[in-house]
Amino acid sequence: MSRRTLVLLAAFLVGAGLRLWNLGPQVMGDDELHAVRAALNNPLSTILVTYQRVDNTIPLTAVYRVFLDLGLKLTEWTVRLPAVVAGLLLLGAAPLWVARRLGSGTAAVFAFLLAVSPGLVFYSRIARSYAPIVLLGFGALAAFEAWWRKPDWRTGAAYLVLAALAAWFHLGAAPFVVSPFLFAAVDALIRPLVGETRRGFVRLLALGGATALAFLAFLLPARDTLAVLVKEKHGALHLSWPLLRDVLLLVAGTGHGWVAVLVGLAATFGLARLFRADRRLAVLTVTAVVGHVAGLLYLAPVGHEHPLIFFRYILVVMPWVLLWVAAAFEGRLAPVLATLFLTLLVAAGPFPDSRLWRTSFAHHNDYLTFMWPRPKVGPHQVPDFYRTLAASPEPGAVLEYPWMAVWRVNRAFYLYEEIHGRQVVVAPARALLADERLAFRNMVPGTPEGFLASRARWLVVHRNLAQEEQRIPPDIQLDERFRGLFRTFGRRTIVHLTQSWGEPDYLDRRIAVWDLDRVRR
Repeated sequence: MSRRTLVLLAAFLVGAGLRLWNLGPQVMGDDELHAVRAALNNPLSTILVTYQRVDNTIPLTAVYRVFLDLGLKLTEWTVRLPAVVAGLLLLGAAPLWVARRLGSGTAAVFAFLLAVSPGLVFYSRIARSYAPIVLLGFGALAAFEAWWRKPDWRTGAAYLVLAALAAWFHLGAAPFVVSPFLFAAVDALIRPLVGETRRGFVRLLALGGATALAFLAFLLPARDTLAVLVKEKHGALHLSWPLLRDVLLLVAGTGHGWVAVLVGLAATFGLARLFRADRRLAVLTVTAVVGHVAGLLYLAPVGHEHPLIFFRYILVVMPWVLLWVAAAFEGRLAPVLATLFLTLLVAAGPFPDSRLWRTSFAHHNDYLTFMWPRPKVGPHQVPDFYRTLAASPEPGAVLEYPWMAVWRVNRAFYLYEEIHGRQVVVAPARALLADERLAFRNMVPGTPEGFLASRARWLVVHRNLAQEEQRIPPDIQLDERFRGLFRTFGRRTIVHLTQSWGEPDYLDRRIAVWDLDRVRR
């Protein structure tokens, strides 16, 4: 096995380890469940022609619905499988392409940058469309570059399919995958041979027309709901320095501004080197990155004023920005300098936080926005039971109830988990997420039967979770539906379980706890 292969394999293993570590116990929540809900509620014939405002992603929803129609239950692993596979494929395929185009040295640095990029790691674990569009977008741009450099129907067809699929997985990928046409049109104009220019334009128009037809094949069946979605999702542009600063920190993968500046300098220097080594490839990557960001700013989708949402929309450009950074490391000292640089990135990023690797809520927005400090709770805010549990040698997971699949109204559970240190299972108050077609290990039906069938040892029922959430700084405003749900379901369940199971094993003014092993016996 060659040295280059060993280096790329090492990078792949590092990246795979980060993407798979502690993935099984992760609680699914918020946007991860949009496609699950849509698959449970709609037949395949409806899913394929319907865009929903909640961004359920038609192809992911369709895959889940096919599983259900085949009689398979949805588990956390099956729901996350497309994102995990896409993340691993990018980790393996993208460095091989870079090795062929730019050499093994740049490919090695690029492979490790892909492996440890927090954004690419996180969204390869989360059941959303972002990891698939990063993979499809990278493949589309690479195929277009190969086709434009040496026209061939196979690379042209590969671009067409990958670009259309990327836009189908997420409409926000469209500006990225069509931006190469701008590069090619300009490149064709500046070529010296008139005949070649004419033939280049003909080929470009043919591929553009075929791409438009491929887009329409996916989009036209859902044109009615698509028109409504575009109208609802388009808003006014909101740009500010704090927004741009936080997005750049997310791109750099660090909460430290000076490290982000170093990443920016490396990307600039690497892009300059790429211009000298392969000008057309450099211009293509710049066109794709700038074209995508410009398209995003023009579309101004709802929520873009939040750094995390803005970052999700530009995640598709991340491999190319990292390629610029990788191109900065050439020459005799490149291995040493690249190693120091990568070590700095990892040390200044979210991964040294040991709580990230132990928690069942690593996909919570408070962990994803690693450049902001997470909330903290004082001793008086934590029920004594959790401290007692931390000191107990008896193993077992904690089942928390009632749970709402909305990250912004659920901070207490992960903060309590940081104290007791055990895996957490949740039980939703709403019946939809307790559907019998789901076989989630980390989310069980909020019923006595569901509690007892769970893998948890202790059941913690909160009397009024809204009050606990509002004691956590910064204060959040809960609307009345959340207040009513947290207040009603918890108290009602405590009364019901006391009648059925007897008095709880622990009781205070905030929580009631049952030892499920005792109840099972």
